[in-house]
Amino acid sequence: MASREHQSQERDAPPFDVEGPESEWKERLPRPERIARTMSAFANGVGGKVWVGVRDDGAVIGVADAAETARELRRIGDALVAPSPKLEVRMVRYAGAELVVAEISPSEVRPVLAPGRDGTLAPFVRDGSSTRPAPRA
Repeated sequence: MASREHQSQERDAPPFDVEGPESEWKERLPRPERIARTMSAFANGVGGKVWVGVRDDGAVIGVADAAETARELRRIGDALVAPSPKLEVRMVRYAGAELVVAEISPSEVRPVLAPGRDGTLAPFVRDGSSTRPAPRA
């Protein structure tokens, strides 16, 4: 039986949804502030998942160190997102590759903030498959 931390998903359909308002694909972890903004956007909306090890074209490439990637996602959520989002991080094996998924739940306390481009904390939202600063209203 697969643990909650590591699940095997060896089947035809990929375990991840199409990239969009509730799903983000990353080939590898970008700068922590970028992931924090995506976490903020998901927490300010209906929630969502960040999949690491999936290219923008949907090709599964996996991650070199799934445990370290999972630790870094947790660290980013705790250190850069305020208030820290409810976050479940797990490793998934698919097509012979290790993927890491961070599932962010919608926050009961809003707005959820992350560092903007200028370094100040700001709320973010999803606009299709993009993360954008929240409108001032």
